[in-house]
Order: sequence, then structure tokens, then C-alpha cells
Amino acid sequence: MKDNLLSFNFWAKIFLVGLVVHFFAQNFFTYSLGLDLGVFWLWKEFIILGFIGSLVYFVFKNNYLGKFVEDRMMFSLEVVFVSLVVVTFLINYFLIGTSIGEYVMAFRYDFLGFLIFFVVYRLCGFLNKEKLYPIILFYGLVVKVVLIFSLFWYFVILTVPGGLGLFGYDNNIFEGEVGQAPPAAYYTQYNQGLVRNQSLFERPISYGFFLVAFFPLFYVLYLRKKSFFKTWFWWIVYGLNIMSTFSRAAWGAWLIQLIILSLIDYRKNIKKFLKYILLPVVLFFGAIVYFAYDHVVDRQRSNTGHIQEVLIGWDMFTDKPIFGQGAGYVGPASHWGDGQEFNTENQFLQIMVEFGIVGFLPWFLIYMFFVLVGFYYFFKTKEKDRKNDKYLFVLLAFSVGILGLSVQGMVLHSFVDNMIVYPFMFLFALALFLYLKRSD
Repeated sequence: MKDNLLSFNFWAKIFLVGLVVHFFAQNFFTYSLGLDLGVFWLWKEFIILGFIGSLVYFVFKNNYLGKFVEDRMMFSLEVVFVSLVVVTFLINYFLIGTSIGEYVMAFRYDFLGFLIFFVVYRLCGFLNKEKLYPIILFYGLVVKVVLIFSLFWYFVILTVPGGLGLFGYDNNIFEGEVGQAPPAAYYTQYNQGLVRNQSLFERPISYGFFLVAFFPLFYVLYLRKKSFFKTWFWWIVYGLNIMSTFSRAAWGAWLIQLIILSLIDYRKNIKKFLKYILLPVVLFFGAIVYFAYDHVVDRQRSNTGHIQEVLIGWDMFTDKPIFGQGAGYVGPASHWGDGQEFNTENQFLQIMVEFGIVGFLPWFLIYMFFVLVGFYYFFKTKEKDRKNDKYLFVLLAFSVGILGLSVQGMVLHSFVDNMIVYPFMFLFALALFLYLKRSD
């Protein structure tokens, strides 16, 4: 039966596809057509509010509120989340003097991904479970389309970057700024060097976040335990996309993910892993680094900039370590309010600067739950029961995905981009629910 306008699956697909094209569409309408659509670009947050409203409706219609406690693991995590939001809001509003608007903007970047997970996970309890897994499969197809389209995009910016001017991109700038048209092309050395692939996303590092976040899912759905002779095309396509970003953080995170996933599948045949997976990957990366050393390793503007900003961020944290400098003081939210318009170049340090130890510890507790939950259930399950449990491997894929984002987060802000965080946490909720309720 096809999805209708009131179905969860319909809006889930609108949400997931819309987030992929959001940045491109916003550029086109704003800078090419000159249309200021204003609040329309909050469409994704409106859909999230719709999911929240649906959850509230189902809870009260079914008198379900008291049953939330029965899922002790999730309820405990939700208590930590609510405490995090309430305590940090009270501290910011009454002690630091942060406005409600500034806190809401910081919440959108720092906490909304968690809220999406909790809402979608609870909402799944009222939906037809058989229709949930197809949403994950649907997004796998979305990733395939993005991969192919992105190579075409890269070909365009390599050959005729001026063509992107038709869609609102600026050919005369080399670094994106809030409130202006984005560059048509990014380079490894600011305004020179090798062209980097940002695809439909805001920056090459943003596309790197997307590729790292969803590679484990792509691996589980299309590559795992399949002959290379049947999957070589997608291995090459994914590798080319990763390489074309020239994001060293994405390269490192992807390499770590490859090692983890390969060891899980080939741990009993370590020689095969070393010979056919690790050695070719290391040689490939090594060749790229060797022949493009100036554009990969010796990027002084990037290298020194990252180090300096981390040091400055650390000083901000130690200045007010308990309660922090205030929501939106640094990070993406700082570019919209009265913050410093400063990025700490470290996801975890950003939260520490904004909310201090009081906010960072519960935030980090929730974050680490997502990193570990897939590994916990994987190693808890007996080996003979793992082989045919597709839900287990999909859940593991999301934990490996957020682990990859964590690696990137050591030198970048990897958990704030709504084009990646929103769909990732949405699908993570489906994956955990399907695994835990697979036998119901």
C-alpha cells in the first residue's frame, strides 16, 4: 500500500531526501532567483515538530505515558537528557544572562539530534514495525544516488566551475561565510591547489561528515560479505568520493571504520584482511599523500589554524570551567547571536566551552551511549546468532558511524550539521528500535 500524506513513512522520506538537497535548494532560491523565503527554510524543524505532535497525540490517546518507564534503558537516558536541557537553560538564563533566542539556537545545533532520536524511537512504538526497515533501505538508495551525483558534481567543478553560478554559487570567493553565496569550488590551499568536492553540502568537510556517518550502513547493506568482483564498482565510487573531499579527518575516520568493520568480518582470517583490505588501502592512501604532500599534509593555513583555535578554545573553557561561557558562545550558533563567531575546531571542546563541566558530562554520557550501544549488543550476542541478524548489523553500523564522526570531531565540529545529524539520529532510532523489538 502506498504511503499517504498522513503516513509516517511519507514524511520520513520527505525529511530524509529534503535534507540532502536542502543546502543546494536554499542557495538556488536565495542567490540565483533572489527569493527570500525566510522561515520556509525551517521546514525540517517543522517536520520534527510534527513528529513530536504525533507522539504526544498517540501517548495521550493510548494512555501510554506511564509505560515509558518500562523501557528502563531509554527512560534513564531520557531523564539525563531532560536534566541536561533544564539545568543548562536555568544556568544560562539566570546566571549567565543568555537570551532565550540564543539558547534555542544553541539547542538546535547541540541537542536537537538527541531529541530527534528520542522522539522517533518512542514514536516507532505506535507504528507498523514492518514498515520501518524499508525506510532504512530507502536511505541506502539515497546514498547511492548521492555518490553517483557527487562524482558528476566533482567533474563539473574540475572542468567548468563557473557553471555553478547558475545555481547561486560564487566563483570569486574561496571560503564560505554566513549570509553570502557559497564558493563554487574549494581548494586545498585556500585559493589555489587541488579542487575539493563539497557535492550538495555546505563544505567539503561537511560532505566528509556525510560519507563517514553513512559508510558503515552502506557497507552493511551493499558490501558486507560479498565478493569484491560483484561490489568493486561501489567500493571504487565510495573511495573516490572520500578522496575527492581532501578532508584528512574524513580519510582518517574512514580508514578506522574500514579496519573495525573488516576485523569484525575477517577476524578469523587475519591474513586475508591484511592482504586484501588493509594493505591495498594503506598503499592507496600512502600514494596520495606522497604525490600530493603539499595539498594533504603541508597545508599550513589549515594546520596552524586548527591548533590555534583549539588552544584558544581551551583557554575559554578553563576561564569558566564549571558553567561555561554560555550557550552559543562558540560553535555554529555563535555566528547567529552575540557569541564570539568562533569555532573551537573540536566538537567536544565546543560543548565544554558553552556549557562547562555541568553540561558536558551529561551530554557526553548520552553521546557515548550511541557510540557504544551497537558494539554492546554485537559482542553480547552469541556468534552463531549474529550471522542472520540484519537488525544487529544495522545497529552496529550506526555506532561505527558515530565513532567515525567522533574521530572527525577531534579536529572539527562533526555533530552539528543538520544535513548529517538529523537523518543520522532519525535512522539510528529506527535501527535500535527494530533490533530491540525484533522478536515482539
